Amino acid sequence: MPAKSLNTKLTSAHRVFRGDFNGDGKDDVVVWNIVDGSWTVFLSNITYPSPETNTSNEFVSAGIWLTNWGGGAATVPLIADVNGDGKDDLILYSPDKGSWRVALSDGNRFIPQGIWLNNWAKKTLESNWTVMTGDFDGDGKADILAADAISVQVALSGGLLLHLNLPGYPTRKAE
Repeated sequence: MPAKSLNTKLTSAHRVFRGDFNGDGKDDVVVWNIVDGSWTVFLSNITYPSPETNTSNEFVSAGIWLTNWGGGAATVPLIADVNGDGKDDLILYSPDKGSWRVALSDGNRFIPQGIWLNNWAKKTLESNWTVMTGDFDGDGKADILAADAISVQVALSGGLLLHLNLPGYPTRKAE
C-alpha cells in the first residue's frame, strides 16, 4: 500500500500528533507549531481497501483550528477525548507549573477551556513525572495518569484525584 503524505512543510518547530478530531472514526493528524502556538488539522479521507487510482485517499487540510495556544518546547501535549463526545481534544501539561490546560474539539475547531487542573504532577528535583491518558474508570472520558519513581496518580476527567497504591512500590499522599 503506498504511503500517504501531508501537503505541508514541517520544520523543527513542528510536532505531529494523531487523533480523531471530527468524530468520524478515522484518525486525523494535527500539527502543532511550538513557536506560534498554532494547531493545524489534516482530516483523514482515506478508505480501505482503495484502488490505487483513487486520489481522494489522502489527508485534507482543515486549516488552523487554534492559534496562540501552547507553551513552548517544555510543554507536553496529549491527545484524548476528555469529555466523551467521540472527538479527541488537546491537553497541555506544563511540568514546571504542574498545570493542565484543555481545548475541546467541536469537530471544526479547538475551543480552549482554561486550566482544568493546577499544581498536580509538578516537576521538582525529586519528581520527574511520566504522563499519559486512558479511560481508567470506564466512563468514556479520558483520564490522566502521572507516575514518577515512587508514585502513580490518576486525575479522573470528572474532577476526582486518585492515588494508586501499586504492590511492591512505596506510597505517598496524592499531591
